Amino acid sequence: MTDCSSKVKLLSLSSQYSPSLLRKGKEKNYFPPIFLFLRTLMAFHILVEKKVETETDTEVQYQFYDTAYKENKGVLNLNKKIGTCSIITPIKSEAISSRACMKVLQHWEKGEFPEVAEWAS
Repeated sequence: MTDCSSKVKLLSLSSQYSPSLLRKGKEKNYFPPIFLFLRTLMAFHILVEKKVETETDTEVQYQFYDTAYKENKGVLNLNKKIGTCSIITPIKSEAISSRACMKVLQHWEKGEFPEVAEWAS
């Protein structure tokens, strides 16, 4: 059984942070640890958009990102023949990358290569 007392304590600390504390120094996207913890409890909404389809029609590149962090974009490559997905440009969250690949592979299994797909959980 997991001890949740530390998580509850962290949640109670969230009231100590004000919007003015969201920035620390010159870091553009600084969030105090409590916000990062809370983000792990929330859902994902990932958009996957077709970027490039090769001339030989064997591979497709997709750009993906979490709609909460639109500036953090990754690129994945899908091999249409054998159904392999590889990350070309990784992003900070491996969870988002794996969900984007999963969504593209779900469409590949149906023989679809959509212009836009989304993962919501």
